[in-house]
Amino acid sequence: MNNWLIFLVLLAPVICGLLDALTPKRVFGIIGSFVSLLAIGGLWLGDHTAVSIPVLLPGVGITYGAEPLGLLLAGVTIVVWLGTSIFSVRYMKHEHAVPRFYVLFGLSVGGAIACFLARDFLALLLGFEVMSLASYGLVAHAKNDRAQRAGRLYLNLGVIGGVLVAIALALLWDHAGSLSYAKLHDIPLHIAVLLSLGFAIKAGAYPMHFWLPEAHPVAPSPGSALLSGILIKTGAFGLLQVASLTADGHTYGLVLIIVALVTMSLGVLLALVQHDAKKMLAYHSVSQMGYILLGIGLWAFDHNALGLGGAVLHIMNHALFKSALFLICGSALLSAGTVDLYKLGSMRKAFGLLTPLALIPALGIAGVPGFNGYVSKTLLHDALLHAHTPSALLVIAEKIFVLVAFGTVCSFIKFTWYVFFADRKSTSELPRTSVAEIAGIGVMVICIVALGLFPQPVLDTLAHTAHELHGHWPEHLEIFGHHALESAVMVLGGGLALFFIGLYTGLFHLHLPERFSTLAISSSLGRLVLATYGSISGVLARAWLALWGWFSREMDLLKVSLQCLDCRPNPSPSLRTLSVTNLNFDVYVVMAVLSVLIIMYPLVM
Repeated sequence: MNNWLIFLVLLAPVICGLLDALTPKRVFGIIGSFVSLLAIGGLWLGDHTAVSIPVLLPGVGITYGAEPLGLLLAGVTIVVWLGTSIFSVRYMKHEHAVPRFYVLFGLSVGGAIACFLARDFLALLLGFEVMSLASYGLVAHAKNDRAQRAGRLYLNLGVIGGVLVAIALALLWDHAGSLSYAKLHDIPLHIAVLLSLGFAIKAGAYPMHFWLPEAHPVAPSPGSALLSGILIKTGAFGLLQVASLTADGHTYGLVLIIVALVTMSLGVLLALVQHDAKKMLAYHSVSQMGYILLGIGLWAFDHNALGLGGAVLHIMNHALFKSALFLICGSALLSAGTVDLYKLGSMRKAFGLLTPLALIPALGIAGVPGFNGYVSKTLLHDALLHAHTPSALLVIAEKIFVLVAFGTVCSFIKFTWYVFFADRKSTSELPRTSVAEIAGIGVMVICIVALGLFPQPVLDTLAHTAHELHGHWPEHLEIFGHHALESAVMVLGGGLALFFIGLYTGLFHLHLPERFSTLAISSSLGRLVLATYGSISGVLARAWLALWGWFSREMDLLKVSLQCLDCRPNPSPSLRTLSVTNLNFDVYVVMAVLSVLIIMYPLVM
């Protein structure tokens, strides 16, 4: 019975996406997510079974199982799917290519769930690639140049990440003869690094973070909610698996901690000076990913159980409050026609008496006691204080943790003020927010409050998992103790003070020129490095550019040829919109890579 429940959870999003694409009511996602939640409950109460599907090579299969951490993350994914499906009932009436959106949305959700339920790296890679290719269509959904550029950037980085993971898995198979989590121990550091680079691109860790602020603002708000709330967490989940299995956890964890501190600092600083609400939330996804990576790094460094628990819980919490915040931006876009913070204001009139409901996600991410973000941030802070890292790094990390918390509180006071309470520049009347929008946001809000007030069942599950993985979980964990509450009040006060400083000094309006953007700086550094090598490097660079130009032209011709093969199953316009342009090219690339692996397998063995 449990095997069928696993298949139901994996396939329900894909089937419901297809049905929503073919019918005008768009209710199958809502029904399917309810059924999937019931299935997750059945798996939780049943045995921790697994199903294996043999593929490709003798002894190699893809395995999905009902393990506690995977079920927690899959459950949160389904909650986000439910909320965004309800919200989309009205929102997508104002968008084009709606059938295509629902097909890709269902594939993205299904791919993410497959990642969380995977019990081996090949199953994780399969879900990872399905999700990456499908979500590319969500990023490039709009017809404008900005969306298409962001889509190409997202797709290119996704392909690079997938190739790095595939190469690492080939090396891992050659080294260990298995890709199953249960059979792998002591992954060599060079393979762990390759895997981590692939997963870090999807997670949005520094310095591979620059695609997030490009992709999130252009995607439809339900797509942004899924991208930021769930899809980047698959990269974090992959990093967690690598951290648990790597041979040199000390070195790996230390590097990951440093990357985490840079990621969380850079994300919050860039978020503070944004005027586009969705771009601000995208940079906060970078910053909050820093918190998650910090916990994973502490777990890898010395099996810090609180680091593991804090990372997993913050993955869940961030999925909830960030998805809700992107849906609030979607409501603002429908009501006011803009997500510019300085042109919004007065959204309290659109939400009416339910305005407090819309404020709860901001309270969650700010770490206010009684809401979910407070619990996971307290866990991570305690993990940091109990870590056995070098003392100098520990002091620096603790200071950065607190300063980033100040910046997060400041950002969401700013977000709340300018979206809901500041006076609008326009005198036009705002239309009231629909029931579907409120209900979609409300699904996440209920979970934010529930996890904030009653976190113990999840904490017990995390403690049990940490013990199974030989981590030490404290017997007496005071989440709501005097010291933790005092720290939270201090952070809230510091964030409020920072908000008033930014408000009255104009720091919020500071904008770096385009040439100082992250992407521009990365390109400039690359050109500078080439220029410093002198004439020999210049010749090599010109040769590379010529080769790259030839390769690009050939690939463009191939892409145009493959686009001609793009499936259009019926002359009916409603079915023709189901065709996903450009995805055939990537399917052929994946088929080519798999073919090479199959051909090389007898030679390697």
